[in-house]
Amino acid sequence: MSQAVAIKNFAGLYKENGNVQDQYFFCEKIETRAINFGWKVDPHFHSQLYQIFLVRKGQAKIYLSAQQYTLEGSFLIFIPPNIIHGFDFDTDIDGEILSFSAYFVTTLINRFTQLAKHLNQPIMISTATNTAKEIKLLFVTCYRLREIYHAAKTSLHEIFIHVKVADALMQTVAIQPEKKVLSATIQYSDLELFKTFQEIVKKEISPFKPLEEYAQQLNISLSHLNRICRNIEDASPLNIIQKEIINMAKILLMNEKVNISDIAYSLGFNDPSYFIRLFKKKVGMTPKIYRAHHLA
Repeated sequence: MSQAVAIKNFAGLYKENGNVQDQYFFCEKIETRAINFGWKVDPHFHSQLYQIFLVRKGQAKIYLSAQQYTLEGSFLIFIPPNIIHGFDFDTDIDGEILSFSAYFVTTLINRFTQLAKHLNQPIMISTATNTAKEIKLLFVTCYRLREIYHAAKTSLHEIFIHVKVADALMQTVAIQPEKKVLSATIQYSDLELFKTFQEIVKKEISPFKPLEEYAQQLNISLSHLNRICRNIEDASPLNIIQKEIINMAKILLMNEKVNISDIAYSLGFNDPSYFIRLFKKKVGMTPKIYRAHHLA
């Protein structure tokens, strides 16, 4: 691949755009989508989605950044946001795609911070190169997740999905240190810079840190940072920072024992009223109403 090739960012699934909800989860058979595109998925990336490709049988050529792989049989591929990927599937491919928002991963990393570095890179697990027992357990978890997704919706449906996504990610990471793991380095500098910017924002979350400081940490100009964010996410750096703050606030609000003012202070706000105004502007309701609505 060449940097001259237009690489598209899809907010939703392949060829789909639109906002991704906080707890977005979608499951479908690979062949359902692939057949519509002649079994070929052009290189692209998702800035807001994690994906797990779960294949029972068949063959596929996988493109990750500037590298190409061919897998056959039973395999699993984990792809985090901002990783350029594409596929060329055989027509007999049999498997599922699990797509989910960063919300699931963020809540997991908040509990187990050491997982962050493992979930920022693609992982490829094949029965041809790994212990079958461990992979079979992972496949069972993912198949159970698929069954829950397609089952009748209940009040606990989202919770069950959340738990199973966490199980799948934990099992994937558990296999990673000892088994063959794909580590594909992106050669597209703007994507790398954007990923680093996101990591800095998550690590040093603050509503008042000057944007110039982020640019300095990346060794680029503020105008360059602004251009990268708009090209990849169609948003300004400030909007991306505020989005991360709101996402973190939503997670903290799920603990009803934590005072809203304390949440504001923990997110770097000196004045809780400013936090409340920002939250209402971005979410359409106050933190108090949001909490009551989601804990009802």
